[in-house]
Formats: sequence, C-alpha cells, structure tokens
Amino acid sequence: MGMNTDDDTAGAAESTPDSAEALRDYMDEKVRIEGGINPVREHELDALLRSLEGVQNIAVVGDDVTVTYDPTQITSKEMHERMRAAGFVPKHPAVALSVPSVGH
Repeated sequence: MGMNTDDDTAGAAESTPDSAEALRDYMDEKVRIEGGINPVREHELDALLRSLEGVQNIAVVGDDVTVTYDPTQITSKEMHERMRAAGFVPKHPAVALSVPSVGH
C-alpha cells in the first residue's frame, strides 16, 4: 500500500507545473459589426477568428460578436485588422468584458 501512496504523491507533484500553466488571463471583447452579419458571413467570421492564434471562443448574437482571447498571443487591434481585411467593419469602441479565467 505504501508504494501506491508514494506513486500517487509523485504523480501529483509532476502535474503541478502543468496546472500552473493552465492558469491564464483571457479577455472577452464584444464588438458590433457594422452592416450586420448574415448567416453566411457569420460562418466566415467564425472561421476567421478561430484561425487566429490566441482566440479561445467566439459567440455571435445578431450584429455582435464576443471573442474570448489570450492577450499575450493576439491583441484587439490585430483581431480588428484581420476582420477589416476580410470585409468586416468592427464598430468602435469595442467593449472589454474581461475577467481572469482558468484554463479555457
């Protein structure tokens, strides 16, 4: 029995660094898209944003898109530039909704 306890303890110690790496601060940003988003364009916008490194989640409701992202990997400005390059016009100012979150 003692060996199982030692093995369990060793396993927990090894997973601690991974747990620390899972803790990140994500930002949620809500942006209104000028001119609206039809279903085809919604799919294109979703695919575009998901292709960007650091983007964790996208939610589109009406003309608004909320993006959860890691600001150490991508900035709001970079996302807006990519949206504009694809023909989407984000209205300013964007609304930062964020609080730190754990391991998305």
